[in-house]
Amino acid sequence: MIYVLSFRDNERISGGAVFDGQLQQWDADGRCRVGCELVSELASEPRITFLIHGFDVNRPKGRDSLQRLASMLNGRVRGGIVATLWPGDSFLRALSYSFEGHDADDTAENLTRFIVRYLQPAPRLSFVTHSLGARVAMGAISGLLEHGIHIDQVCLMAPAIDGDSLADSAAYRDATMYSKRVGVLHSRKDRVLSLAYPLGDLLQAFLFFRDSPGLALGFNGPKEHDLPVPDNVIDVSLGHRNVRHGDYLPPAGGGRLNENQKSAAGYACDVLTGVSNPKYL
Repeated sequence: MIYVLSFRDNERISGGAVFDGQLQQWDADGRCRVGCELVSELASEPRITFLIHGFDVNRPKGRDSLQRLASMLNGRVRGGIVATLWPGDSFLRALSYSFEGHDADDTAENLTRFIVRYLQPAPRLSFVTHSLGARVAMGAISGLLEHGIHIDQVCLMAPAIDGDSLADSAAYRDATMYSKRVGVLHSRKDRVLSLAYPLGDLLQAFLFFRDSPGLALGFNGPKEHDLPVPDNVIDVSLGHRNVRHGDYLPPAGGGRLNENQKSAAGYACDVLTGVSNPKYL
């Protein structure tokens, strides 16, 4: 079953604050279903997979893109698949990147709260993310760790988090170790992560007193920090393909998938279904 979990203001197409999660289900005619019964249905699923988009994706495009990915995974991945929407965008477009980290962190807290409140005892939980959606997922997993809720599979595609953060005890190492497995796709052909990410990270460091910036995980792959990269991290470098930042999630609006987007969906499916050596073909 495919669901939508929105942390957005549903009256706005783009921007806005982070709201409490509202679970929705959309039919082929565009009708939306909400309510406690829907939450109960999700809670009864044997497994739940959260799909999380990245930065600069408005509400309708995020819903459409993630629902297309959910449809590709549905039937191959057991349980409920939840397209998760968050306000990681603004009318300022790329200029707002340095401020969207706060929205990602706030969404992570709200996602943790939603799971703890409505999905107990928790089923098997997995995550598939793109770009800054990795920060939402890893932040939520960090919060769930405190509640003893275990995580199954995590797939991070072009993750816009620091390359050493999975090995950083002050960042996401505990969340990584707490997950059964974390699969990473990175590409050194990703100009967004090679150019925009370090500049945005530098501005965040200046504005919010963060640590000094580093190369993105989705560009450079996982690197050690104060500790080695955990053994449950599987990294696939896409150096053999010209994979850009938009070559992971299906395009919104019914556009044709390119070969890289098909391969990313296949890799995510392998990770979620526990294939020992996930393939990007």
